[in-house]
Amino acid sequence: MLILSGVSVTAQHNIDSLQQLLSTAKSDSTKANLLLAIGDAVQFQKNDLIQSKRYYAMAGKLSGAINYTKGTLEYIFDYSDA
Repeated sequence: MLILSGVSVTAQHNIDSLQQLLSTAKSDSTKANLLLAIGDAVQFQKNDLIQSKRYYAMAGKLSGAINYTKGTLEYIFDYSDA
């Protein structure tokens, strides 16, 4: 049980670290990739599909606005897979 508890703390720390980077990121492909990474972390580490879809949707919106094709394609794949 201690191991599972440690994994949960580590997972939250990972998400917190990504969100910290997100708070200072410019609206470019780096920010889109951070949003996708947070969506993945939330989906697979916290098993929160609703919150992960929110991050994927933000990544998709940003990717479309900056014409970031790779980000748009990853958004479509991740959002439909969640």
